[in-house]
Amino acid sequence: MEKIQRKEFTQPDRAAVQDELIRAIEVDPEPFLAAYAADPNNHGGRYVSADAFKDTFEAFRQSPEARNRYNTPVHNSAAVLASEQFKRALRDGSDPNRDAALFLTGIPGAGKTSVVMGAGFPEHARVLFEGQMHRPEPAFEKIQAALDAGLTPVVIAVHVTPEVALRRTFQRFEEYGRGASIELMGAIQAGLPEGLRKIHEKFGDSVALTVLDNRHPGHHKDLNGWQHLKQLSQEGNHERISQRLRAELERHREEGRISDACYRQANGDAPLDPSQVLAAKGHRGDQRDDNQRTDSAGRGQAAQLSGHDSDTPRPPRAVAFATLSETEALTKHPELMGAFRELAAAREKAATQHPRDPQIQAQELAASRSDIQRRLDDGRIPPLPTLARPAAERPRER
Repeated sequence: MEKIQRKEFTQPDRAAVQDELIRAIEVDPEPFLAAYAADPNNHGGRYVSADAFKDTFEAFRQSPEARNRYNTPVHNSAAVLASEQFKRALRDGSDPNRDAALFLTGIPGAGKTSVVMGAGFPEHARVLFEGQMHRPEPAFEKIQAALDAGLTPVVIAVHVTPEVALRRTFQRFEEYGRGASIELMGAIQAGLPEGLRKIHEKFGDSVALTVLDNRHPGHHKDLNGWQHLKQLSQEGNHERISQRLRAELERHREEGRISDACYRQANGDAPLDPSQVLAAKGHRGDQRDDNQRTDSAGRGQAAQLSGHDSDTPRPPRAVAFATLSETEALTKHPELMGAFRELAAAREKAATQHPRDPQIQAQELAASRSDIQRRLDDGRIPPLPTLARPAAERPRER
């Protein structure tokens, strides 16, 4: 297994989490790899992602606050474990119909996982690796290994505007605790076209490219072939993308639509120590007692203008639909039955209309899920739809 590189942290607890995790993995990585493969969301270990590996770490998964604080300290450990899991998945030749290795990439917040896997894990894929390719060198070895294993490597690049991607990272941070800095997002989106060009230059047409152009809601395009690489350059150069991300971040802060913690992580600042967070909360409490409802981000003023208190959490049923499995969500919120049945109807409709195109199925299913989520966030509950009964019995999707 590869050596895990240590980072320097001034906060003792973040340094300790990194060091203890590295020691545990170096002693025995198997418990982490086994836990990862056992998670149904990882499809027996065929779906490989460093971010998904972080959920095998106890210190990281305790709470959204822990995920925010320890995301960077655990990242290198997760990346090394993901690399090892990729190698193991490649060696699994038990199903000869799994003849492809998929490489999923795009700016954080692009919706990569939901777009590609929304209709179910691609049956023809032996492994689906999610990672960044703006710096292509780490991908060279993985692509070569896939070729050596007799597989067809396919790069799938999901393309959205930087503003949409940033808003999605805000939502993910507030709900889950893991966001992305605008510096990293700008570097990834601006550098991806050149990174992929180098991959094509090295491997030629032995590696396929699909660009999922999802910039315009309701007008998704599935572009196959290296001639579509130029589509990824349409958001501008690094300077322009960085300007757009900065403007969107500051707009959300001024309108009071994100928390201070969300702003800090997007701005690339280290998380506050717990004592600083408590002090800040106490200060805000004093302000509320004095009826001074405006803070540095203007949240109070924005709440008055919009009629919505930005400190008010999302409806619990909306959070459950976004973060829990169907069984868990329905156990806590039976009223979500209509939402899940609507999603099932959308899945069946997409499969019927596009039986030979799982990527379009995934795109349409992701759009349906997004629409349902929006209504739940607005406090509305989708009614129970009537599902068309299939002409013949078919196995249920698990």
